Amino acid sequence: MKTDGYARSFAICAICLTAMTTVAVAQWSPVVAKIRETSETTANGRTVETKTRDGIYLRLSNGSALTHWIAVNGVRGPGEGSLLDNKALLTYSLNYKTKQARQSRFALSESLHQDMYANITSQGESKVAGLSCKRIPVEVQVLQSPPQKSGEACVSADLGLMLRNETRVKMSDGSTVHNLTEMYDVQVNVQPSQREFEVEKTFEVIRPGETVVPSEHGN
Repeated sequence: MKTDGYARSFAICAICLTAMTTVAVAQWSPVVAKIRETSETTANGRTVETKTRDGIYLRLSNGSALTHWIAVNGVRGPGEGSLLDNKALLTYSLNYKTKQARQSRFALSESLHQDMYANITSQGESKVAGLSCKRIPVEVQVLQSPPQKSGEACVSADLGLMLRNETRVKMSDGSTVHNLTEMYDVQVNVQPSQREFEVEKTFEVIRPGETVVPSEHGN
């Protein structure tokens, strides 16, 4: 059973959630971290699909953030990822095998700021990867369905960082997807390589509405 629609909706939800910001801050704390996502799909009381992805999370001092998934169920590969360009206000999905970057038709209206979680009401305090975070509710919208109150995230108000996110989403076919994404080995004030973010130099960029041309790197 495929859950690609849920993955896309989850990514959009995460971007919408991070866009809840009010006061500008001049600079972000750069971050280098590892990240793990586990997903389990159940239907009629049975588990029909499980998936674990491991990757890296990188954030520059301008707030641009990149996630690169490098292993699925323990098998390493070129992987895929996502990039939020906080300067150009653009987001991309990245395919490291085909070296293609698909630009989303949804653009940010303004740059995100590190204090974006400062005024969100907390449901309590917790810790993830040794960092204090506040628990906040999460809503997920799947395709054209109404938003669902589906889980809880733990965010660092000081760092503007979502350290943990856990959701259970009811799909249109009746199945339920349980997703847990969590950061670990978080290094704050460590600046990642700028080259990781140079999409125009290292990827074939596919703009919204453009026809995808098969890459010489394969599918």
